[in-house]
Amino acid sequence: MNQPTEPKADKSGVRRHNLSLVLRTVHEAGETTRAAVAARVGLTRPAVSSLVEQLLDLGLLVESGKTFSGQAGRPGTVLKPADTGPAGLGVEINVDYVTACVADLTGTDRVRRTERLDNRGTGAGEVLARAARVAAGALDEAAGLGLVPAGAGLALPGLVSGGTVRQAPNLGWHDVPAERLFADALTALRPATAGLPVASDNEANSAALAELWFGTLGEVRTFLHLTGEIGVGGAIVV
Repeated sequence: MNQPTEPKADKSGVRRHNLSLVLRTVHEAGETTRAAVAARVGLTRPAVSSLVEQLLDLGLLVESGKTFSGQAGRPGTVLKPADTGPAGLGVEINVDYVTACVADLTGTDRVRRTERLDNRGTGAGEVLARAARVAAGALDEAAGLGLVPAGAGLALPGLVSGGTVRQAPNLGWHDVPAERLFADALTALRPATAGLPVASDNEANSAALAELWFGTLGEVRTFLHLTGEIGVGGAIVV
């Protein structure tokens, strides 16, 4: 009788996980060394070096200068997130303005554009086309800084689910496929963005996550975030 065999581990999946782990560790540290990363993530130094080399080749990390770890031994080369290459595009649509920003992998906004627009009396398709025009201008400026969009995020008012604004009373939107309309409009303006991943969420949720990842809360990881303009929104992070 044949014995059941255990499923083989997905080596590529394990490597992707470890690449993500190393990249996140460097981001959290800001500047660090391969030895420090190995100690933090619990992998061997040769394994971490292999992962780091791949992240360097992908343009996600850079090396610069020398530093001592404060311990005996050879100094390690400084690792830090790249500030050119892959970048994130963020777009916020609100009742009376549209903002687009491009942030590098350090989390720094390198380009930010805001246009004051009355979006209440305009159809959803035109508003999203406006947002795409603002975003395209920001991406054009970012290209001059050596930044290339790797993904886009839409912060939208109202109830958002599955890429669709189910209801946004301040704008009069109902069941608007915001992600698709924005992506199509942006691709028409900048064909190079065809296929760019686009994610969307409620503006209050997006603001709370930004505060969690890039804010001034330090070690605080549970909080209530409130926003107030024409409408009031809130999100709880636990």
